[in-house]
Amino acid sequence: MRNGRGLDSVYALVNKVHTLSRRWTMIEMDADLGRCECDECREAAAAALVELDGAARRAVAVIGDTGILHMASTFQGLKDPARRAPWEERRRELMERGAALAFALVRYLLRTPDAPSSGDLVRLAAGMAERNRRAGFPRIPSTPRDLQVGLVVSRPFLQEAGLETAGVLPRPVETRGGGFGFRMVPQTDAAAYTILEDAVLGRLDAWTATAEAAVRHEVEAARAYFDRWRADGGGEEEDDARAARLRGEEWALLDRPTAAWGESAAARAVAAGAHAAWPARQRRLLELLRDSVAGLFTLAEADEEGWRAVAVEDGREYAVVPPFAEAEPDDLVVGRLVPLGDGRFFASPGVVTVTPDDAEVREAVLRTAAGLAHLLPRAVAAEGALAREIDGTPAPRPWRLLLTPNEAADLLHFFRQTRLDGGAGPRLDLAFIADPVMREWMHALTEAAAKRIPRRRLEAKRKKAKARKR
Repeated sequence: MRNGRGLDSVYALVNKVHTLSRRWTMIEMDADLGRCECDECREAAAAALVELDGAARRAVAVIGDTGILHMASTFQGLKDPARRAPWEERRRELMERGAALAFALVRYLLRTPDAPSSGDLVRLAAGMAERNRRAGFPRIPSTPRDLQVGLVVSRPFLQEAGLETAGVLPRPVETRGGGFGFRMVPQTDAAAYTILEDAVLGRLDAWTATAEAAVRHEVEAARAYFDRWRADGGGEEEDDARAARLRGEEWALLDRPTAAWGESAAARAVAAGAHAAWPARQRRLLELLRDSVAGLFTLAEADEEGWRAVAVEDGREYAVVPPFAEAEPDDLVVGRLVPLGDGRFFASPGVVTVTPDDAEVREAVLRTAAGLAHLLPRAVAAEGALAREIDGTPAPRPWRLLLTPNEAADLLHFFRQTRLDGGAGPRLDLAFIADPVMREWMHALTEAAAKRIPRRRLEAKRKKAKARKR
């Protein structure tokens, strides 16, 4: 990573995918929007078009490079869990840096009263490119391909800036003359929150990763635990798998109380004011997510104007506003409903709707969910019921530990040597006994550690491998 080759490989991957699949870039021909029959494209075609001048093109390309650095830091943190905290700190710094330039660019494009001048935007982009170069990315974006890749990678930064600045979603398009621009599509509060949830969870995860080590490990364990029960819903495989992963992230960060803190990561972040420096809409969304409810729901009413969802667990009714997936009365809904603050709710992007084949299947899902609810948290029980009765997959699945046996042994040693409350509380391994998630995870770690290689043998194997490479 130090010589930049790892970053270049990430850039090459993004570049290659762009070349192979124009659709993946989400850069449409502007002329095609008006010909499309879907509501989304019609709304985009009616929105204001802002074309990119030289200063804006430069800023987009640099934001794209910052996004690639951000991805590389994320990959490196996953690759090297022992040093994840420093990589997460760097990732958060890059996120803030990219967001700062994206906000400046959106203000420039929308010509807001506080918008930077063309010269100021160019200087800001040049300064960021230089910081990227010092961070190990030795290239300076300057080609048309840099702009195209930049439009892809910078999309999350620009979405966040557009929604926070003016409640609009910048949709990249290629104009008739071969240039590029954005259709600034207005969004409702519910739609904006749905789009921003990924960014909020990313910020919360980055903050949690820099917290005390015990909490980081608990969140990782919660993700792995949820994955054992996770349902994919029986729909489009890629979309449903992505939604299921999001539900797991939500449960690990928003719902599950940690043994170290006695509350969820979201509750602790709000109480500690960790979100005070976040953009305003994202601050508000984190507070709304903290008060959200997840589980299994039935639809008493469903049309394009809204849903009336009934929680299976307690019979409480929720008025749900668009956007949401198509559904019919009596469909089942698994996922999270988030309050808007006015008595209405919106569906998290992780929500999946299911139309059972017949009444018997529907009753089987409800019966299984009720049985699991006595053993599992509400959100996990809903996943297990869907996995067993709709997907037809066994749940729970075996643990999938992204750790070597030696790393599992080191982690167990850490738990036995670390105490809560700054050393005044009980040992972590003893505190985890009362928590079913951590108790099962500790058991999985113990089984994995039993296969470890003694340190001396491991060092000898490494030396032999190095000698062979020479």
